[in-house]
Amino acid sequence: MLESENRPAQFLKIYKSGFQIQKVTEIPGTIVSDYKNLLSIYAENGLIHLLEVQLEGKKRLNVEEFLRGTEIRGSHIAKSN
Repeated sequence: MLESENRPAQFLKIYKSGFQIQKVTEIPGTIVSDYKNLLSIYAENGLIHLLEVQLEGKKRLNVEEFLRGTEIRGSHIAKSN
């Protein structure tokens, strides 16, 4: 679930991703992005780099297209029930 103060929570399907093992100083689920080409999520032992995603009710996009059309500032990833 992608959550933000600006909009209701929405499911975010991840179709392609990469993983980078590294020491993590952020809370898992925290989003890091340059808002142009990079969209990653902190995990317990590294970063998940999102490459292709689909926001609930939208079409499947590569991350560059997704970031051009979706405001993610102030968002975070939350567990779905």
